[in-house]
This record gives sequence, C-alpha cells and structure tokens, in this order.
Amino acid sequence: MGPARGSLVAAGGGALGPEIWERFVALAGGDTSRIVVVPTAGTGPEPSGARAVAALEAAGASRVVVLHTRDAGVADTDSFAAPLRSATGVWFPGGRQWRLVEAYAGTRTLAEV
Repeated sequence: MGPARGSLVAAGGGALGPEIWERFVALAGGDTSRIVVVPTAGTGPEPSGARAVAALEAAGASRVVVLHTRDAGVADTDSFAAPLRSATGVWFPGGRQWRLVEAYAGTRTLAEV
C-alpha cells in the first residue's frame, strides 16, 4: 500500500440511488472528471458496463470509458492500462470479484489502479 491517492466509495448489494452516483462523480472531479468503468467481474462473455456508464453520465460525468479484458497478458500492457493514468475515478460494477483477480493480479493495469 502506498500513500492515499483519493477517496473510496464502497457500494453494493443492490440498486444504487442517484445520490451515490452523484457523490462518486463529485469526488472524481464533477464535470471535469475522467472515469474508467471496469466491468470485468460481470457475467457473460463480454460485460459492457453500460448501466454504470449511463448512471455516471446521468450524474454529470462527461468523460467515461470502459476498460475490460479477461486476459492477463492484455492487462499487462501499457496500452491497455493507459486510460487509468489520467483517470480521476475508477468504477468496478458488481459480479464475480474473482474475475478481477484472474485478469488483473500482478499486471500494469492493477498497478495503475
């Protein structure tokens, strides 16, 4: 663990009200935020993170990108991890959290988070 680099919003266990999304966007910089959604824990072969993107945009985020792979080799490349370098917020939607470990443990992507 390094020095604190921001805020943590832990939410889960069901539907999230708009106040959660609005607070997250505010903590990430409001209308100048740069948010990365990582839907890798989701179900299905290619989780999209579309619901999270829509909720973040409705809460005022204007720059939201999705970053997803289940291939640790891809996750360990500089080009894949690049969006995280300028991110002011990272959102992990729910799902099977072990998928995050399988895809990102020990990679450049995890180092950027």
